[in-house]
Amino acid sequence: MVFGVSGLKFLMALVARHTLAGALLVVVTSCSSPLPPILQGASSASGWSDGCPQPAGDVKMPLALSPELDARLHERYPPGTPASKLVSDLHNWQFVDSKSCANDPTVQSAYYDEPKGPLTFYSMFANVYWKVDTGGRIVWTEGFVAFSGL
Repeated sequence: MVFGVSGLKFLMALVARHTLAGALLVVVTSCSSPLPPILQGASSASGWSDGCPQPAGDVKMPLALSPELDARLHERYPPGTPASKLVSDLHNWQFVDSKSCANDPTVQSAYYDEPKGPLTFYSMFANVYWKVDTGGRIVWTEGFVAFSGL
């Protein structure tokens, strides 16, 4: 195939443009950390995004549970599971312990704040709540996800 001077310039510009786009994709991909497996593909929802009991007298809102995260929590940590198993896994996934609920100290929580890189356009924030019985076993779990960014 023979190209004229303008065709050759066009072809070179096209290759350069795609090379730059490919390099940028590699940089963006390498700058972002993979999410913990329990959070991959998780979506957010609207509503009350706190596992602590809603204040008395307030209008009750539906819970803003992440369907994917909540289902994974129920599958991996059903009622009766030692809470220490959940806490250990959350720590391994870089979750940080939060305070227990002021109005119910048997409800505990941990959060994950996705690390932000130089080319992060939005990031995930997740909260996991669980209630423990007197034997240190899970009564229930709840998972919430939110996104922030541009």
